[in-house]
Amino acid sequence: MEDLGGNFCELGANGYLNPSRPDSYAFVAIRKPCSKEKITEGCRDSLSLTRRSSASTTITKFNPYICVKEGNQ
Repeated sequence: MEDLGGNFCELGANGYLNPSRPDSYAFVAIRKPCSKEKITEGCRDSLSLTRRSSASTTITKFNPYICVKEGNQ
């Protein structure tokens, strides 16, 4: 997994690209919980992310935050 730097939550391997929009977002479950202090523009609350995500996007873990990354993997 690509290192996005210290301002992002640690990324795990449980995310899936939306197969119909591979150029859009990668939704990635994080390996361990992010503290409130670590939540930045790279991380979103899992509930609000789920509401915004399309039905074809698979998210397998809520831990308790989901990190999002724009662009291709």
